[in-house]
Amino acid sequence: MKKYIRNFQLSLLAGLGMLLCNSCAKNRWDEHYSVPEYLNSGSIANVLASDGSYSEFSSLLRKTGYDSLLRKSSLHTVLAVKNGGFSGIDTSANTAFLRSIIGMHIFPVAIYQQDMNNSSVSTVSGKTVNFSLSGDTYAANGQAITAGQIKTLNGQIYSLGQAIVPNPSLAEVIATTPGFSLYNDYLQSSFTDIPDPLKNTVIGTDATMKPIYRMPIIYKAFSRHLNDTKLDDEKTVSTVFAPTNEVVNKQLSRLLTAREGRTDLIIPKLGTNHGDTTIGYYFFPRNATYPGDSAILKDYLFNHVVVRGNVTNLAAGLNTFTNAKGSPLQVHSAHVTGSAKPASNGTYHTLNDLNLPELAYRCKFMFQPSLKNPAPATTYSLNPGVSFSGGAVYNNDVTSSYQNTYRGRASRFNFVNIGAAINFTMPFVTKGRYRVLLKNFLDNNGCIVNASYGSQLLKQNLNVSTQYALSEISVDVDLGNIDVTATGPVQITFKCANVSPRAAGQYLFTVDMLILEPITAP
Repeated sequence: MKKYIRNFQLSLLAGLGMLLCNSCAKNRWDEHYSVPEYLNSGSIANVLASDGSYSEFSSLLRKTGYDSLLRKSSLHTVLAVKNGGFSGIDTSANTAFLRSIIGMHIFPVAIYQQDMNNSSVSTVSGKTVNFSLSGDTYAANGQAITAGQIKTLNGQIYSLGQAIVPNPSLAEVIATTPGFSLYNDYLQSSFTDIPDPLKNTVIGTDATMKPIYRMPIIYKAFSRHLNDTKLDDEKTVSTVFAPTNEVVNKQLSRLLTAREGRTDLIIPKLGTNHGDTTIGYYFFPRNATYPGDSAILKDYLFNHVVVRGNVTNLAAGLNTFTNAKGSPLQVHSAHVTGSAKPASNGTYHTLNDLNLPELAYRCKFMFQPSLKNPAPATTYSLNPGVSFSGGAVYNNDVTSSYQNTYRGRASRFNFVNIGAAINFTMPFVTKGRYRVLLKNFLDNNGCIVNASYGSQLLKQNLNVSTQYALSEISVDVDLGNIDVTATGPVQITFKCANVSPRAAGQYLFTVDMLILEPITAP
């Protein structure tokens, strides 16, 4: 009996020992793995509401509705503004501007201080905040972050002494600055309606592999200019050398001066509803579109002045950049009024002048040997700019009989013999360098031809027969480059060098069009 009592006592002591050991271990476990205090503090909205130093900011969160966002489980980062940080800002009404200001302080991601040096982060309002580090001080859009990180259940809080007021985007600056109204008119005119790919259902493709959408089609506004320049893209940092209305009008005046005051040479916009036509010594085949000379210049001007990245300072004199189109842009410091000004996605400078390259004032010159008569509409006459020597003559036009392979109209000439020549004279060409292109209609009885510009030899021994090419098609032949030293007439001469290699005794030369394409000097 004593033995059993003794064993019971030992078991009881062992049990008590184990219980005490487990209790000590549990205490040590709880002490080591205790729940962080910030997890008990609640959401970002709760933490801010309980801190009197953020009472104004917390009130504005509730007014604008952002407090509900900051009570959710998704992670956010908030730059909370201390009381007094909204001085000078009208917070009395719940306006779109106030909501944009509060939205500038809320980020839908977790941001840590090590990520704040020279970084740009998008806010819930769609705008971007630029973080920087100077010495030991972090800043957001230039506003110093005055306190370290405060952790909460659903993100972190940093403190600001002054609210961040959102800058307008570069596109918004252009739209709201009166002096840039012509620039903005151009931007607005580039909007078109296109099918919205996200809101339409594709039910098939057509013969050209374009999508066929289920009706009715849902459209969205698309701006070609904004697509090219990205001035409304908060994630693309750019610098705009914005042309004032005075600069735009000055460039258009220079276009007219380059054409020696010939207003009839400023070609208007052409749609597709026209036949063959000649305007200002330009030939336009039927149904050919043309944006218009002034539109071409504006397009060059407005796309020319955007540079990627922030350009805040200009060196004295000439500054050279590569613009967003990949072309060189030269800006003289004297052509910039005032200092650089910030936008939410970059910087803009105000231009009072701009030296565009002379290529901007020259468009393609096109010459067709035969012209459509006003009446009757189906007849044609020889262009007065065509002349002959050595016996060459005009034969006829090549028209509908070749519609399967050729969609235009070509003029057929007969040199008659070797040495005969045909001169094509364009009565007005703006001075500069051009590439001479011949749209040559290959002919069974075509001969061998030499081309020249005055005493300058262009392409020699050009085979215009079908011996080495398919028949009944028009091909572009690069005849070479010419320098037009003075604005005025330009004459290109074609001389027969030999008979047709395909049919002996034949001297035909069939021409669709002669083109002078402006190029820059090397």
